[in-house]
Amino acid sequence: MAPVKLTEAFLASLTSVDPKDPAAGPKPSRFVADSVRRGLMVNVTKNGTKTFHVRWTAPDGKSQRIAIPGGTWPDMRVGVARERADELLHGIRSRGQDPKAEKRAKRDGAADGVLTIGALLSAWEKLKADELRAAYVKAIRDVLHHDFADYLGTPAADLTRKQIVARSERLQGDGKRGTARNLLAYGSALYGWAVDTGRLEVNPFLGVPRPAVAKPDRVLSDAELGAVYAAASLRPYPSGAFAQLLMLTGMRRDEVADMEWSELNSDLTVWSVPGKRMKNGKRHEVHLSAPARAILAAIRDGAARQAGCPFVLSTTGSTPMSGFSNIKQHVDAVSGVAEWRWHDLRHTTATRMVGLGVAPHVADKILAHTMPGIMGRYQHAEYEAERRAALDLWATHVEACAEKQMDVVRKRAETLAAIRSDTWSKGMKARRASKRSPLQIKSPLVSS
Repeated sequence: MAPVKLTEAFLASLTSVDPKDPAAGPKPSRFVADSVRRGLMVNVTKNGTKTFHVRWTAPDGKSQRIAIPGGTWPDMRVGVARERADELLHGIRSRGQDPKAEKRAKRDGAADGVLTIGALLSAWEKLKADELRAAYVKAIRDVLHHDFADYLGTPAADLTRKQIVARSERLQGDGKRGTARNLLAYGSALYGWAVDTGRLEVNPFLGVPRPAVAKPDRVLSDAELGAVYAAASLRPYPSGAFAQLLMLTGMRRDEVADMEWSELNSDLTVWSVPGKRMKNGKRHEVHLSAPARAILAAIRDGAARQAGCPFVLSTTGSTPMSGFSNIKQHVDAVSGVAEWRWHDLRHTTATRMVGLGVAPHVADKILAHTMPGIMGRYQHAEYEAERRAALDLWATHVEACAEKQMDVVRKRAETLAAIRSDTWSKGMKARRASKRSPLQIKSPLVSS
Protein backbone atom coordinates (compact mmCIF):
# COMPACT_ATOMS: atom_id res chain seq x y z
CA MET A 1 0.00 0.00 0.00
CA ALA A 2 1.34 3.43 -0.95
CA PRO A 3 2.13 5.86 1.91
CA VAL A 4 -0.87 7.89 3.08
CA LYS A 5 -1.29 10.80 5.47
CA LEU A 6 -2.08 9.17 8.79
CA THR A 7 -4.92 10.91 10.64
CA GLU A 8 -7.14 9.95 13.56
CA ALA A 9 -10.08 9.50 11.18
CA PHE A 10 -8.05 7.33 8.79
CA LEU A 11 -6.81 5.06 11.60
CA ALA A 12 -10.35 4.71 12.93
CA SER A 13 -11.45 3.55 9.48
CA LEU A 14 -8.79 0.83 9.20
CA THR A 15 -10.27 -2.61 9.70
CA SER A 16 -8.66 -5.72 11.09
CA VAL A 17 -6.70 -8.01 8.78
CA ASP A 18 -8.35 -11.16 7.49
CA PRO A 19 -6.04 -14.06 8.51
CA LYS A 20 -7.29 -16.06 5.50
CA ASP A 21 -5.94 -13.43 3.12
CA PRO A 22 -2.83 -14.93 1.44
CA ALA A 23 -1.20 -11.48 1.45
CA ALA A 24 -1.45 -11.30 5.23
CA GLY A 25 1.45 -13.72 5.75
CA PRO A 26 2.02 -16.22 8.56
CA LYS A 27 1.41 -13.53 11.22
CA PRO A 28 -1.60 -11.72 9.78
CA SER A 29 -0.97 -7.98 9.80
CA ARG A 30 -0.41 -5.09 7.44
CA PHE A 31 1.72 -1.99 7.59
CA VAL A 32 0.64 1.43 6.34
CA ALA A 33 3.37 4.03 5.93
CA ASP A 34 2.88 7.71 6.80
CA SER A 35 3.38 10.14 3.92
CA VAL A 36 4.09 13.02 6.35
CA ARG A 37 6.84 11.51 8.54
CA ARG A 38 9.04 9.21 6.51
CA GLY A 39 9.87 6.12 8.52
CA LEU A 40 6.66 6.10 10.57
CA MET A 41 4.28 3.20 10.00
CA VAL A 42 1.19 1.78 11.65
CA ASN A 43 0.68 -1.98 11.95
CA VAL A 44 -2.88 -3.35 11.87
CA THR A 45 -3.28 -6.90 13.21
CA LYS A 46 -5.98 -9.49 12.70
CA ASN A 47 -7.77 -8.42 15.90
CA GLY A 48 -7.76 -4.75 14.88
CA THR A 49 -4.95 -3.56 17.16
CA LYS A 50 -3.02 -0.65 15.66
CA THR A 51 0.53 0.07 16.77
CA PHE A 52 3.06 2.61 15.55
CA HIS A 53 6.48 1.50 14.28
CA VAL A 54 9.54 3.19 12.84
CA ARG A 55 11.57 1.83 9.94
CA TRP A 56 15.11 2.76 8.95
CA THR A 57 18.01 1.44 6.90
CA ALA A 58 20.90 0.05 8.94
CA PRO A 59 24.57 0.63 7.96
CA ASP A 60 24.64 -2.84 6.39
CA GLY A 61 21.86 -1.75 4.01
CA LYS A 62 19.19 -3.90 5.63
CA SER A 63 15.79 -2.46 6.51
CA GLN A 64 15.06 -2.47 10.25
CA ARG A 65 11.77 -1.93 12.05
CA ILE A 66 10.78 -1.57 15.70
CA ALA A 67 7.60 -0.71 17.58
CA ILE A 68 7.45 2.68 19.27
CA PRO A 69 7.30 2.10 23.05
CA GLY A 70 3.76 2.64 24.29
CA GLY A 71 2.69 3.30 20.71
CA THR A 72 -0.74 1.68 20.60
CA TRP A 73 -3.42 3.81 18.93
CA PRO A 74 -5.59 5.56 20.13
CA ASP A 75 -3.65 5.78 23.44
CA MET A 76 -0.93 7.43 21.37
CA ARG A 77 -2.20 10.00 18.87
CA VAL A 78 -0.75 10.50 15.40
CA GLY A 79 0.94 13.80 16.27
CA VAL A 80 2.72 12.24 19.26
CA ALA A 81 3.72 9.22 17.16
CA ARG A 82 5.40 11.51 14.63
CA GLU A 83 7.32 13.22 17.44
CA ARG A 84 8.43 9.85 18.86
CA ALA A 85 9.48 8.71 15.39
CA ASP A 86 11.56 11.88 15.01
CA GLU A 87 13.26 11.25 18.35
CA LEU A 88 13.98 7.58 17.64
CA LEU A 89 15.30 8.18 14.14
CA HIS A 90 17.38 11.13 15.31
CA GLY A 91 18.96 8.92 17.97
CA ILE A 92 19.63 6.17 15.47
CA ARG A 93 21.26 8.46 12.91
CA SER A 94 23.08 11.03 15.02
CA ARG A 95 24.04 9.08 18.14
CA GLY A 96 24.30 5.58 16.75
CA GLN A 97 21.61 4.14 18.99
CA ASP A 98 20.34 0.67 18.20
CA PRO A 99 16.76 0.30 19.51
CA LYS A 100 16.66 -3.41 18.73
CA ALA A 101 19.88 -4.03 20.64
CA GLU A 102 18.52 -2.03 23.58
CA LYS A 103 15.32 -4.05 23.50
CA ARG A 104 17.34 -7.28 23.53
CA ALA A 105 19.47 -5.98 26.39
CA LYS A 106 16.36 -5.14 28.39
CA ARG A 107 14.91 -8.59 27.71
CA ASP A 108 18.17 -10.41 28.43
CA GLY A 109 18.70 -8.38 31.60
CA ALA A 110 15.27 -9.39 32.88
CA ALA A 111 15.97 -13.00 31.99
CA ASP A 112 19.29 -12.87 33.88
CA GLY A 113 17.62 -11.49 36.98
CA VAL A 114 19.06 -7.99 36.48
CA LEU A 115 16.58 -5.24 37.33
CA THR A 116 16.75 -2.90 34.35
CA ILE A 117 15.15 0.54 34.32
CA GLY A 118 12.58 -0.80 31.86
CA ALA A 119 11.76 -3.74 34.14
CA LEU A 120 11.54 -1.40 37.14
CA LEU A 121 9.10 0.82 35.28
CA SER A 122 6.99 -2.20 34.30
CA ALA A 123 6.89 -3.42 37.92
CA TRP A 124 5.92 0.05 39.17
CA GLU A 125 3.10 0.29 36.60
CA LYS A 126 1.78 -3.16 37.48
CA LEU A 127 1.75 -2.58 41.23
CA LYS A 128 0.78 1.09 41.40
CA ALA A 129 -1.66 1.51 38.50
CA ASP A 130 -4.75 0.91 40.67
CA GLU A 131 -3.65 3.42 43.32
CA LEU A 132 -2.79 6.35 41.07
CA ARG A 133 -4.61 8.41 38.47
CA ALA A 134 -4.42 6.83 35.02
CA ALA A 135 -3.22 10.15 33.57
CA TYR A 136 -0.31 10.27 36.04
CA VAL A 137 0.76 6.69 35.31
CA LYS A 138 0.58 7.38 31.58
CA ALA A 139 2.59 10.61 31.97
CA ILE A 140 5.43 8.80 33.75
CA ARG A 141 5.41 5.97 31.24
CA ASP A 142 5.38 8.31 28.25
CA VAL A 143 8.15 10.59 29.52
CA LEU A 144 10.50 7.76 30.48
CA HIS A 145 9.84 5.77 27.31
CA HIS A 146 10.33 8.88 25.20
CA ASP A 147 13.14 10.84 26.86
CA PHE A 148 14.92 7.99 28.62
CA ALA A 149 14.42 5.32 25.96
CA ASP A 150 18.13 4.63 25.48
CA TYR A 151 18.50 3.83 29.21
CA LEU A 152 15.63 1.35 29.56
CA GLY A 153 18.01 -1.59 29.11
CA THR A 154 20.45 -0.22 31.72
CA PRO A 155 20.55 -1.95 35.12
CA ALA A 156 18.59 0.36 37.39
CA ALA A 157 21.30 0.29 40.06
CA ASP A 158 23.94 1.47 37.56
CA LEU A 159 22.23 4.75 36.62
CA THR A 160 24.43 7.64 37.72
CA ARG A 161 23.74 11.21 38.71
CA LYS A 162 26.09 12.32 35.92
CA GLN A 163 23.95 10.55 33.29
CA ILE A 164 20.78 12.11 34.68
CA VAL A 165 22.27 15.61 34.69
CA ALA A 166 23.56 15.16 31.13
CA ARG A 167 20.13 14.14 29.86
CA SER A 168 18.45 17.01 31.70
CA GLU A 169 20.92 19.54 30.26
CA ARG A 170 20.49 18.16 26.75
CA LEU A 171 16.71 18.58 26.98
CA GLN A 172 17.11 22.10 28.31
CA GLY A 173 19.52 22.87 25.48
CA ASP A 174 16.82 21.79 23.03
CA GLY A 175 14.42 24.28 24.63
CA LYS A 176 12.52 21.58 26.55
CA ARG A 177 12.81 22.89 30.09
CA GLY A 178 9.38 21.61 31.06
CA THR A 179 10.20 18.14 29.73
CA ALA A 180 13.50 18.11 31.65
CA ARG A 181 11.67 19.07 34.83
CA ASN A 182 9.09 16.32 34.33
CA LEU A 183 11.79 13.74 33.61
CA LEU A 184 13.55 14.55 36.89
CA ALA A 185 10.30 14.54 38.88
CA TYR A 186 9.00 11.29 37.42
CA GLY A 187 12.38 9.56 37.59
CA SER A 188 12.68 10.51 41.25
CA ALA A 189 9.18 9.17 41.94
CA LEU A 190 10.04 5.85 40.28
CA TYR A 191 13.36 5.43 42.09
CA GLY A 192 11.88 6.64 45.38
CA TRP A 193 9.32 3.85 45.17
CA ALA A 194 12.08 1.35 44.34
CA VAL A 195 14.06 2.41 47.44
CA ASP A 196 10.97 2.33 49.67
CA THR A 197 10.15 -1.22 48.53
CA GLY A 198 13.71 -2.50 48.89
CA ARG A 199 14.37 -3.00 45.20
CA LEU A 200 17.20 -0.44 45.18
CA GLU A 201 19.42 1.21 47.76
CA VAL A 202 19.88 4.68 46.26
CA ASN A 203 17.77 7.24 44.38
CA PRO A 204 20.23 9.01 42.02
CA PHE A 205 17.61 11.61 41.09
CA LEU A 206 17.63 13.11 44.60
CA GLY A 207 19.27 16.52 44.69
CA VAL A 208 19.52 16.94 40.91
CA PRO A 209 18.53 20.58 40.31
CA ARG A 210 15.27 20.96 38.42
CA PRO A 211 15.06 23.78 35.88
CA ALA A 212 12.67 26.55 36.75
CA VAL A 213 9.67 26.80 34.46
CA ALA A 214 8.01 30.17 34.20
CA LYS A 215 4.41 30.02 35.37
CA PRO A 216 1.96 31.25 32.76
CA ASP A 217 0.28 34.41 33.93
CA ARG A 218 -1.55 35.51 30.79
CA VAL A 219 -5.02 36.76 31.63
CA LEU A 220 -7.16 37.81 28.68
CA SER A 221 -8.85 41.21 28.76
CA ASP A 222 -12.62 41.35 28.39
CA ALA A 223 -12.22 42.38 24.74
CA GLU A 224 -9.88 39.45 24.06
CA LEU A 225 -12.14 37.08 25.97
CA GLY A 226 -15.13 38.18 23.90
CA ALA A 227 -13.21 37.92 20.62
CA VAL A 228 -12.02 34.38 21.35
CA TYR A 229 -15.53 33.23 22.38
CA ALA A 230 -17.07 34.88 19.31
CA ALA A 231 -14.47 33.24 17.05
CA ALA A 232 -15.18 29.87 18.66
CA SER A 233 -18.91 30.29 18.05
CA LEU A 234 -18.17 30.49 14.30
CA ARG A 235 -16.18 27.25 14.29
CA PRO A 236 -17.82 23.92 13.34
CA TYR A 237 -18.24 20.94 15.65
CA PRO A 238 -16.35 19.84 17.63
CA SER A 239 -13.72 22.59 17.76
CA GLY A 240 -16.12 25.48 18.37
CA ALA A 241 -18.04 23.70 21.12
CA PHE A 242 -14.76 22.62 22.73
CA ALA A 243 -13.41 26.17 23.01
CA GLN A 244 -16.72 27.57 24.25
CA LEU A 245 -17.15 24.87 26.93
CA LEU A 246 -13.56 25.43 28.03
CA MET A 247 -14.34 29.10 28.63
CA LEU A 248 -17.73 28.57 30.26
CA THR A 249 -16.61 25.88 32.73
CA GLY A 250 -13.02 26.85 33.55
CA MET A 251 -11.98 23.20 33.30
CA ARG A 252 -8.72 21.90 31.86
CA ARG A 253 -8.21 21.18 28.16
CA ASP A 254 -8.21 17.38 28.34
CA GLU A 255 -11.01 17.28 30.91
CA VAL A 256 -13.28 19.03 28.40
CA ALA A 257 -11.97 17.24 25.30
CA ASP A 258 -12.49 13.79 26.90
CA MET A 259 -15.99 14.54 28.22
CA GLU A 260 -18.36 11.55 27.94
CA TRP A 261 -22.14 11.52 27.69
CA SER A 262 -22.28 9.19 30.71
CA GLU A 263 -20.80 12.00 32.84
CA LEU A 264 -23.75 14.32 32.15
CA ASN A 265 -27.09 14.11 33.91
CA SER A 266 -30.29 13.83 31.88
CA ASP A 267 -31.17 17.55 31.85
CA LEU A 268 -27.56 18.61 31.18
CA THR A 269 -27.34 20.72 34.34
CA VAL A 270 -24.46 18.85 35.99
CA TRP A 271 -21.26 17.38 34.61
CA SER A 272 -19.66 14.84 36.98
CA VAL A 273 -15.99 14.37 36.11
CA PRO A 274 -14.64 11.08 37.55
CA GLY A 275 -11.58 11.25 39.78
CA LYS A 276 -9.44 9.29 37.32
CA ARG A 277 -9.66 12.25 34.91
CA MET A 278 -9.01 14.98 37.50
CA LYS A 279 -5.58 16.28 38.42
CA ASN A 280 -6.31 15.93 42.15
CA GLY A 281 -7.76 12.44 41.67
CA LYS A 282 -11.14 13.41 43.16
CA ARG A 283 -14.56 13.38 41.52
CA HIS A 284 -15.67 16.89 40.61
CA GLU A 285 -19.12 18.23 39.78
CA VAL A 286 -19.43 21.13 37.35
CA HIS A 287 -22.60 23.22 37.20
CA LEU A 288 -23.54 23.85 33.57
CA SER A 289 -24.87 27.32 32.84
CA ALA A 290 -27.61 27.98 30.29
CA PRO A 291 -25.15 28.68 27.41
CA ALA A 292 -23.23 25.47 28.22
CA ARG A 293 -26.46 23.46 28.30
CA ALA A 294 -27.52 24.93 24.96
CA ILE A 295 -24.22 23.89 23.35
CA LEU A 296 -24.49 20.33 24.70
CA ALA A 297 -28.16 20.03 23.74
CA ALA A 298 -27.36 21.15 20.19
CA ILE A 299 -24.73 18.40 19.94
CA ARG A 300 -26.98 15.76 21.51
CA ASP A 301 -29.96 16.54 19.31
CA GLY A 302 -28.11 17.53 16.14
CA ALA A 303 -26.60 15.70 13.21
CA ALA A 304 -23.07 16.13 14.56
CA ARG A 305 -23.50 13.45 17.23
CA GLN A 306 -22.23 10.09 16.04
CA ALA A 307 -24.29 7.07 17.00
CA GLY A 308 -22.64 4.87 19.60
CA CYS A 309 -19.84 7.33 20.34
CA PRO A 310 -19.32 7.73 24.11
CA PHE A 311 -17.52 11.04 23.72
CA VAL A 312 -19.30 14.39 23.50
CA LEU A 313 -16.55 15.84 21.29
CA SER A 314 -15.20 13.49 18.63
CA THR A 315 -14.23 13.51 14.97
CA THR A 316 -13.72 9.76 14.63
CA GLY A 317 -16.81 8.43 16.40
CA SER A 318 -14.66 6.29 18.71
CA THR A 319 -12.00 8.55 20.25
CA PRO A 320 -11.96 11.99 21.90
CA MET A 321 -11.19 15.01 19.76
CA SER A 322 -7.61 16.17 19.22
CA GLY A 323 -5.78 18.67 17.01
CA PHE A 324 -5.73 21.46 19.61
CA SER A 325 -2.91 23.41 17.95
CA ASN A 326 -4.76 23.52 14.64
CA ILE A 327 -7.97 24.68 16.34
CA LYS A 328 -6.13 27.44 18.16
CA GLN A 329 -4.50 28.67 14.94
CA HIS A 330 -7.96 29.15 13.42
CA VAL A 331 -9.31 30.84 16.55
CA ASP A 332 -6.25 33.13 16.67
CA ALA A 333 -6.70 34.16 13.06
CA VAL A 334 -10.40 34.94 13.37
CA SER A 335 -10.30 36.51 16.85
CA GLY A 336 -7.16 38.56 16.26
CA VAL A 337 -5.90 37.50 19.72
CA ALA A 338 -2.41 36.01 19.95
CA GLU A 339 0.20 34.96 22.53
CA TRP A 340 -2.08 32.84 24.71
CA ARG A 341 -2.52 29.16 25.53
CA TRP A 342 -5.57 27.03 26.18
CA HIS A 343 -4.64 26.89 29.86
CA ASP A 344 -4.69 30.71 30.00
CA LEU A 345 -8.49 30.53 29.64
CA ARG A 346 -8.52 28.82 33.03
CA HIS A 347 -6.39 31.59 34.54
CA THR A 348 -8.70 34.13 32.96
CA THR A 349 -11.80 32.45 34.40
CA ALA A 350 -10.38 32.47 37.93
CA THR A 351 -9.13 36.06 37.77
CA ARG A 352 -12.15 37.62 36.09
CA MET A 353 -14.61 35.74 38.33
CA VAL A 354 -13.04 37.26 41.42
CA GLY A 355 -13.17 40.64 39.69
CA LEU A 356 -16.92 40.15 39.25
CA GLY A 357 -17.31 39.68 42.99
CA VAL A 358 -17.00 35.88 43.33
CA ALA A 359 -15.23 34.90 46.55
CA PRO A 360 -11.72 33.50 45.91
CA HIS A 361 -12.43 30.25 47.76
CA VAL A 362 -15.55 29.71 45.60
CA ALA A 363 -13.52 30.30 42.43
CA ASP A 364 -10.96 27.78 43.70
CA LYS A 365 -13.72 25.21 44.26
CA ILE A 366 -15.06 25.78 40.74
CA LEU A 367 -11.60 25.09 39.28
CA ALA A 368 -11.10 22.07 41.63
CA HIS A 369 -8.01 23.62 43.18
CA THR A 370 -6.63 21.92 46.26
CA MET A 371 -6.81 24.39 49.14
CA PRO A 372 -3.52 24.93 50.97
CA GLY A 373 -2.70 24.59 54.65
CA ILE A 374 -5.37 24.49 57.34
CA MET A 375 -8.18 25.29 54.89
CA GLY A 376 -7.27 22.28 52.79
CA ARG A 377 -7.22 20.03 55.84
CA TYR A 378 -10.36 21.18 57.63
CA GLN A 379 -12.49 23.03 55.08
CA HIS A 380 -14.71 20.49 53.31
CA ALA A 381 -17.63 22.71 52.31
CA GLU A 382 -18.48 22.43 48.61
CA TYR A 383 -20.32 25.79 48.25
CA GLU A 384 -22.64 24.28 45.64
CA ALA A 385 -25.14 27.17 45.56
CA GLU A 386 -22.34 29.73 45.36
CA ARG A 387 -20.63 27.81 42.56
CA ARG A 388 -23.84 27.64 40.54
CA ALA A 389 -24.43 31.37 40.93
CA ALA A 390 -20.81 32.14 40.04
CA LEU A 391 -20.82 30.06 36.85
CA ASP A 392 -24.14 31.59 35.77
CA LEU A 393 -22.71 35.06 36.39
CA TRP A 394 -19.54 34.14 34.49
CA ALA A 395 -21.48 32.81 31.49
CA THR A 396 -23.51 36.01 31.30
CA HIS A 397 -20.30 38.05 31.38
CA VAL A 398 -18.60 35.95 28.67
CA GLU A 399 -21.60 36.21 26.35
CA ALA A 400 -21.82 39.98 26.90
CA CYS A 401 -18.13 40.36 26.03
CA ALA A 402 -18.60 38.20 22.92
CA GLU A 403 -21.60 40.19 21.74
CA LYS A 404 -19.51 43.38 21.74
CA GLN A 405 -16.85 41.74 19.55
CA MET A 406 -19.06 39.68 17.24
CA ASP A 407 -19.35 42.15 14.35
CA VAL A 408 -15.60 42.69 14.13
CA VAL A 409 -14.87 38.97 14.45
CA ARG A 410 -17.48 38.02 11.84
CA LYS A 411 -16.06 40.54 9.34
CA ARG A 412 -12.55 39.19 9.94
CA ALA A 413 -13.79 35.64 9.39
CA GLU A 414 -15.49 36.64 6.13
CA THR A 415 -12.33 38.39 4.91
CA LEU A 416 -10.16 35.36 5.70
CA ALA A 417 -12.67 33.04 4.01
CA ALA A 418 -12.63 35.23 0.88
CA ILE A 419 -8.83 35.21 0.81
CA ARG A 420 -8.74 31.44 1.14
CA SER A 421 -11.38 31.04 -1.56
CA ASP A 422 -9.50 33.35 -3.92
CA THR A 423 -6.22 31.53 -3.28
CA TRP A 424 -7.88 28.16 -3.87
CA SER A 425 -9.54 29.42 -7.08
CA LYS A 426 -6.27 30.75 -8.47
CA GLY A 427 -4.55 27.50 -7.59
CA MET A 428 -7.20 25.45 -9.39
CA LYS A 429 -7.00 27.66 -12.49
CA ALA A 430 -3.21 27.32 -12.58
CA ARG A 431 -3.50 23.55 -12.18
CA ARG A 432 -6.01 23.28 -15.03
CA ALA A 433 -3.82 25.47 -17.24
CA SER A 434 -0.78 23.32 -16.56
CA LYS A 435 -2.74 20.20 -17.51
CA ARG A 436 -3.83 21.76 -20.80
CA SER A 437 -0.36 22.99 -21.74
CA PRO A 438 2.05 20.33 -23.01
CA LEU A 439 5.45 20.26 -21.36
CA GLN A 440 7.91 22.19 -23.53
CA ILE A 441 11.50 21.02 -23.43
CA LYS A 442 13.95 23.28 -25.17
CA SER A 443 17.09 21.82 -26.67
CA PRO A 444 20.33 23.53 -25.67
CA LEU A 445 21.86 25.81 -28.30
CA VAL A 446 24.72 24.19 -30.16
CA SER A 447 27.27 26.49 -31.70
CA SER A 448 28.47 25.62 -35.17
